[in-house]
Amino acid sequence: MGLDFLDTVFRCEREFGIKLNRDEIGNLFKEVREKSWFSMGTHDLCVRDFVALVEANIRLQNPASDYEVFERIRTIIGDCLAVEESDVKLESWLVQDLGMD
Repeated sequence: MGLDFLDTVFRCEREFGIKLNRDEIGNLFKEVREKSWFSMGTHDLCVRDFVALVEANIRLQNPASDYEVFERIRTIIGDCLAVEESDVKLESWLVQDLGMD
């Protein structure tokens, strides 16, 4: 993943007051590559998996929060990638569907 992904990660960290562990992100990419028939050799993530990672970190690092996580991440991804928020769905792939670099 490139600068678009890093921008998304940094914005999510700031938005939710958390720190995403880079090893966890790397492991998530590895799991997706192992499970997904189309992403062999590519770095792509489903929005659903990224949202789950952020939600898990919010529960650990900021448990008193009450966020609309997907809605906020949808806005962040839309801003970072200059795509319509309505195009950002849980089943969307960041690279293949949304054009993330």
